[in-house]
Amino acid sequence: MNFIIWNCRGVGGKGFPTLIRDLRREFEANFIILLETHVNGDRGNKIREKMGFDGVFVEESRGHSGAIYGSPQRGQRKELWSCLNSISQNISSPWCIAGDFNAMLHAHERKGGSLNQIQGACTDFQTCVSECGLMDLGFSGWPFTWKRGNLFERLDRGLCNLDWQIIFPDVKVKHLAMMKSDHTPLLFQLASPQPFNRRRRPFRFTAAWLTHSDFGNVVKNNWSWQNSWSNCISNFQDAVRIWNSSVFGNIFFKKNRILRRLNGIATSLNLNSNFF
Repeated sequence: MNFIIWNCRGVGGKGFPTLIRDLRREFEANFIILLETHVNGDRGNKIREKMGFDGVFVEESRGHSGAIYGSPQRGQRKELWSCLNSISQNISSPWCIAGDFNAMLHAHERKGGSLNQIQGACTDFQTCVSECGLMDLGFSGWPFTWKRGNLFERLDRGLCNLDWQIIFPDVKVKHLAMMKSDHTPLLFQLASPQPFNRRRRPFRFTAAWLTHSDFGNVVKNNWSWQNSWSNCISNFQDAVRIWNSSVFGNIFFKKNRILRRLNGIATSLNLNSNFF
């Protein structure tokens, strides 16, 4: 089973439902969890209908928050850590929590800015994770999940207790390409991927990508020297497939459709010429 969780920072954009359908198809996601959608009521219902899922569950916001939210303020975040600790005391079954914690466990999860400012906050989060009996699920892909200017941080993650880890020992978390938000989507794969998928087409580089001004950013954001060559290739392929779908669409389908139209026009012209 696969699922995606994403702090999308709004779903009101014109192409957002199409993007969600592309993510679902590309990564065979059984469900997708969206945070900070910034819509509710009738408008939210219309957008959800366009996403193509059979069932949708909505937690309407209360004020500015609809679920767990890690405040940017350290003092307010401590209230969340205390709440999670209280919840953990009453849990005796498998438990997994994931999303935007707005906090880092370690200093190396930040690039840019002052590291001295986050040491205490990292310790607070580490203490919470330890007291709750949780462990970080790790990740593959780009090492950060949020960026603003030259500041990069890993704010989004998955945590679980030992019982959950025993049930899903092969779980994998992958940081997908950053798109339409300052947070990356997180892909959770609860079983080892199959070695071959007949429905997944082989990757082919498309020369038209080089003509687009944003292609360099796609490469830059999804190629990290900290990963192995094979991981870099895999991350780039997944990211560029999604980017290609949203920017170019299926270029081969479009080319074939144009060719069919040209052939139809040529046939029509020949018929008209013969008629006269």
